[in-house]
Amino acid sequence: MPPDKGGRRLAIPSDLERTPSEAGVLTLYDASDQVLRIAGVPDLRRGLTGVLREPDTAVASSFSFELEPLYTQRETELLAQFTREHGHLPRGNDLEDDLFVSDESV
Repeated sequence: MPPDKGGRRLAIPSDLERTPSEAGVLTLYDASDQVLRIAGVPDLRRGLTGVLREPDTAVASSFSFELEPLYTQRETELLAQFTREHGHLPRGNDLEDDLFVSDESV
């Protein structure tokens, strides 16, 4: 999976302000370079701030991004590629908890 279009991985939190407010796909990594989450968003800066509030990505130490107006399509491609290579989705993209909500929480 490539880093951002500039060819580099950016640090959290020091590089947050360098993230453009354009459509694209974010990839978040933990300290051991494991992919935590892949997210297509209409605004990379705002999307990154939101994704970092999620429990599965709170430990993210770096990120990369791709500028991409068709961000949902590119997100799907990257998730499919990750799944082919690893046999599962990144833990922050795992839908199991969302799909199987108990009746008590509804």
